[in-house]
Amino acid sequence: MATSSGKVGNRGDTLTWAEYVAQVAQGYFEWITQLTRTQGASQEEFQQFFGSSPKNLNPSIDVEKAIHASSAYGDQTSV
Repeated sequence: MATSSGKVGNRGDTLTWAEYVAQVAQGYFEWITQLTRTQGASQEEFQQFFGSSPKNLNPSIDVEKAIHASSAYGDQTSV
């Protein structure tokens, strides 16, 4: 088991990191939103993904919520 030899960061570092993560997630959200609103293969793929999601598990999921969830795990380099 690894141990820490002391304090590794501070509150400022954590806030800076959190702001960065929020900016990255927002970028993914905007990118996915743009892809899903433009006619073409990306829009069709997203509609297929969204249409195959199990609505019986959570019927309140709409397109925007699905985009938010996707942007939390997005990787723009894989497209």
